[in-house]
Order: sequence, then structure tokens, then C-alpha cells
Amino acid sequence: MPSRSSTQRSPSKRIRFTSDRGAQHSLTQTSTGLSSDAKCDPWAAMRGVHLLPAAPGTPTWESLPEPGALHGPHNTEYEMMEASIDTPPKRQSNTIAPSVRMTQFMDEWAPLAFCELLAVEAPPPDMRCSRCPQGSGHARSPLVVYRCVECLRTHQYCQSCMISTHESMPFHRIEQWTDEKGFWEKKCLADLGLRLHLGHDSQKCPIAINGPREMTIVHEHGISIILIHFCECLHHHTSLATPDSLQLLRCGLFPGSWEKPRTAFTVQVLKSFHLLALQSQITAHDFMRYLRRKTDNVFPDSTPDRYRELLITMREWTYLVAVKRAGQAPARNMTIGSLAVLCPACPQPDINMAPNWRERPHSQSFLDALFHTIDGNFHQNQKIKPLDPNDFPLTLGAGYFAHEGDFEAYQKLLGPMEREPSTCHQFGAMGYGGYWGKVSGTVGLSCARHMFVLPGGGVDLQKGERFANVDFAMASGLKRWMELRLHVSGYDINCQYRIHFDKRMAWMGDNTGHLPAVSGARFPTTVAAVGKFHLPAHKASCRYKFSYHWLPGVGMTDGEAPERIWAILNDIGGSTREMTSGHRHDVINDHHSDMNVRRTHSIVKATSKKYDQARTEYVRAKDALQRLETQIEPGTLAQWKVEEQNWLEKVVDMKQHDTLHNPYEPRNDKGLTQRQALNLLQRRGDGVDAMGAGMVGAVVTTARR
Repeated sequence: MPSRSSTQRSPSKRIRFTSDRGAQHSLTQTSTGLSSDAKCDPWAAMRGVHLLPAAPGTPTWESLPEPGALHGPHNTEYEMMEASIDTPPKRQSNTIAPSVRMTQFMDEWAPLAFCELLAVEAPPPDMRCSRCPQGSGHARSPLVVYRCVECLRTHQYCQSCMISTHESMPFHRIEQWTDEKGFWEKKCLADLGLRLHLGHDSQKCPIAINGPREMTIVHEHGISIILIHFCECLHHHTSLATPDSLQLLRCGLFPGSWEKPRTAFTVQVLKSFHLLALQSQITAHDFMRYLRRKTDNVFPDSTPDRYRELLITMREWTYLVAVKRAGQAPARNMTIGSLAVLCPACPQPDINMAPNWRERPHSQSFLDALFHTIDGNFHQNQKIKPLDPNDFPLTLGAGYFAHEGDFEAYQKLLGPMEREPSTCHQFGAMGYGGYWGKVSGTVGLSCARHMFVLPGGGVDLQKGERFANVDFAMASGLKRWMELRLHVSGYDINCQYRIHFDKRMAWMGDNTGHLPAVSGARFPTTVAAVGKFHLPAHKASCRYKFSYHWLPGVGMTDGEAPERIWAILNDIGGSTREMTSGHRHDVINDHHSDMNVRRTHSIVKATSKKYDQARTEYVRAKDALQRLETQIEPGTLAQWKVEEQNWLEKVVDMKQHDTLHNPYEPRNDKGLTQRQALNLLQRRGDGVDAMGAGMVGAVVTTARR
């Protein structure tokens, strides 16, 4: 199959791409940082790849235009990417039609595969072990034979050989054949006498006086009952034996309890369930049912049910995995946001920003702006039922929810909820919906361009999206970005939320200084917008004052990132609404981290694709604009650009919205009243012959009669 381009890799790690038009582009990979030629690609330090020196005349990131320069009356054409854009050839499909494949399967392979599957159930060729020693003067002993259904190659073993070959694989499923029964019967290795010895390289502890403990082990192959001998040797520092739970951890088993465990989970089964829950949102109940059916699909209820233990163990396991990945130690009162995964493409002060970003002209502050959105989700509610009121999240304040303790203290400071009057439509998010209960949903922050959930930007809701709750989420989640010079904030009801925002923030600054999550929050200049999907539901004036289409410096942002996040998170709503408050937050934090990690993995490919699309659309839009402007009288065009520039300066300031008119839409003339319309018809009908005056004259003449 022909490839899109020919690629060669040299020892110096240089990659050359040759397009179908013969143009060559070079990339070089580094691990030591940016060179002086890296100005063509300011993000090279993050991904380890930067462009080689650009051709003379090619603009760099430092020569980006001011947002007003693209609209001003004295605009000089900005030659950003004039070069022709190569379009790779379409990939040729090598997919065989399903009808062809199924015909081939039915005619050729189905009979053969069926015979092979039946052969697996056939009786053994002889009742002998395939491993017992040969040439020692005696034949292979005719015994009851066993086979393992998990090992890749199926061999027949006697009882002792089966145990010796599976000492390090004690949870494999085995089957036994006896001529009396005439079929392969399910067995477990514990039935054959396999025992687990901890602490002495699979050997029994020499000083142990207690017998083995019968334990239920949950593993990837099902649920097994096995006898375990614990080590009873005393530690030379403490004169105490190693706790049983720690002995289990050392051999890859996570205890279901910590004092005297009788249930344990293999690390692999915890990893499998964790990944399944993150990828497909499977519940613990369904996963446990799956394991019980895998153990015995005919009588699954005869298998021990460890659903309760699975819930507790997974909560502990995911927390330990989170702190391990974040390079933290498990502790109460962890640093706020310390377990969160940050967006690598958004501006992160002292991490990925240009050293001189503070010296940029104010008109270029959009280059270092944080684009964020906030939204509520009423699917993430919590049922009103008896729950542990003292439960707390293990990830307290360190994940994607604002510090729960600070938020609770903040709520106690609030007085009765005052519903702010709406100057737009009556949105349910403002408190007009029927959302009641202890927790009616959540509100959360995300970056608008890359869909990363922002740390510390989530809080629970009690009724609607109360502005006070949203304020706390904003102050907490955006605190680490307060030093930036510009924020672009998206919210479905920004036209209402921003009216008294400064007043509410002033109150918060005066009353919440003792709360670390929000203390010292001072918002920079903020441009308010409404997501493109929600904007049509607003009144006409909102559709251009808060539109991502018209605001300068926002590019092609749509402001609907939270909706995509909720679409994934809603699938776990049925589980989280049944959980205690702390458990619920731990699970949601875990899913948010997984979303951010996956987007980190795919962001280079995704942004590169958008970059290519932007180049194509830029050339097309520029050409269309130039052709349109050639058909407009120069004086009129200059006047329009002046009006547009004036509008661009005012639209970013809500205080000037009252007198703002959209220059991109023709102004509608005021309609005539009924009296004015009748007078106009009468004047036009005077002196006109009804037979030859057309419809208007005929109507007026007839009316006179």
C-alpha cells in the first residue's frame, strides 16, 4: 500500500518529510532544550522536537500580529503562511468487504475451526502424565490427569507435577479428567494441595506455629479459596512479626482489610478493573458479577461475593496509585492541586511560557492568555439516603475539587440565597430549575482549548448553579493563573454572571482571607464569552457581545469543552450518586486525572492536525476577504474598518456593552405602526385608477367605497 510520504531516519535523529510536490521539511529531535533556531517553534522544549531554521522572511512566534492590526483601517497584509499547502493523498483502504470475509469463513474455515474447538473437549489420548521422569526403570504412572486452561500449551499432568509447575501461578484455572465422569471437570489448585508460603521464597516459615489461613483471593481468572502460611519471624528492630497485610503486599496481593485479612486481591485484577472503569465506566457490581461468572458460569451464586471489599480496596488502591504517580507521599492536607495533571499547552507560569512574556505589548497579551470555561452538571448528583456523614475524600483538596473543608466553611459564611434578576432569558442554571437535595450536581472548570480539567475548580451544587458556588470554584481553580495578564472566560450564562462579579469578588476578598483555597485571589483582565452551542438561546444582543466568533484574539475557540467532559463523566453518575461524599469525590477525581492523562498523550497529534487545518482555512479566508474588499468602494471600506476597530476595543469591556452596536450586521430600520402604514397606502392610492394601479391601488380604492 503506498505511503503518504517517504521517511528516513539518520543517526543524528533528523527526520525529513518529502511531500508529493517535492518540498522538503526537516525536524530534529533534542533532549537538552531549545537552540537559538527554536524560535520557529516556541513549544519545542515541551515535546522535544523543534523545526530547523526557517527560510528568510518566514515570520516567527515573536512577529505575531496584534488582534486589532488584523481589523484596523491601516492594516498591512500579514503574510503568515503564503506557501501553497500540500494535501497528502488519501489513504487507500485495504478492508475486505464483510460479505467476502464471511463467505470465506463459512466455506473454508468454520468447519476446520469447529473441529479444533471440539478436539479441546476430547478425552486425553492416554491417562498418563507428560512430565514425570523417564528412563528411571518405571513407566509413566497412569493417574488421574489434569490440565491448565490458562497456560498457552496444554499438557497433561499428574497431581504432583501440576502443583510443582504452578507454584508461581497459583491462581490458574485447571481441569481434571476421570473416565468415570467422562468430561473435563473444573478444579482449583488448592483442591490439589497447593499452599502459599510467605516470607521465605515459597518455603514454610521455620518457626511458624500457626496453621495456614483459608483466604479468598480475587484474581483475573476468577475467585479462588486458597490456604496461606504467613511468616512469623520477629523483626530485629521491633521484635514484632511483619503484619499479615504487608506480607500479602510483598507477594502482589492487596489485602481486603488491614488487621487480619481474609480476602485479598491480586494487583493485576485491581489494574484490570481500574482501566476498565476508566475506559468503559464499568461498575464494581458488574465487574464482580463478571468474576463470579468466570469462576462458575452455571452457578455463579455459589462463588463468594466480594463486592463490598472491592469497593473499599479500589478506593484505597487508586489513591495510592495517584500519589505514587504524582511523586507525593500519602498524607492528610496535601498541597492543593498536587495530584492533578496540568495542561501542557496552556500557559503555566515558570514552566512553559516565554521568558519575556511579561514584557510583551499589552495588545499581544492574548498570546499568554488562559482560556477557561466553567459549567454545571446535574447528572453528578447524590441521593438522599443514610450515609456516613463523617466520610472525607482521601484526595482532599489535592485533586480537581476545591478544598472541601474550605468550601464548607465558605458556605457557612453565606446568607440566604438571593436570586439575581435576569436581563436575558430565564436560564435554569440561575436557580430556576427543579434541582434539589444535599448535592444536586457539580460545577467544574476546564481549559477551553484543550479540554483539560483544571485542578481545584470543582464544587458541589445544592440548587441550580448558584453564583456563590461558581465564585468559589473560579477563585480556587484559577488561583495559580492570577498572575497572567489576560483570561478569556466562557460560561453559558456569562451575560448574567459577570454583571456583579466584581462586587461578589470584593466581598469574598474581605471575608475569606482565612481560607487558603481562595485567599489572595485577584483576577486579571477577563474577557467574557458564551459557548457557541448555548449562545443562540440568548437574546439578540448577547449573540455578538459574548460570541467567540467576534471577540478579538480568541481564534476558533468554541467554549463548549465542559459539555464533552460531562458526556464522559455522566456514565459514572449512576454509581457516584450512591456513594458517600468522600468516595464520590475520589472517584470523580480519578476519572478527571485519566481524562487529562489521555489528552496529554494525544495533544501533539490533535494540535498538529488543527494547525494544518488552520493553515488551509487561513489561506482560503484571506483570499475570500481580499476578493470581497476589491468590490467595496475604498472610502466605505476605510469607514467600516474604523467602526470595526472601535467595536473591537469596546466589546471586551462589559461596562461599554450598553451602547455597543454590532458592525457585522446591518441595522434594522424601525417598523411602521399600523396608522403609519395606512396613511402611506392612502397617499400612494390618491389619484390612481383602481383598474390600472395594481394591487395597492385596488385595495385602497375598494376600501374607500
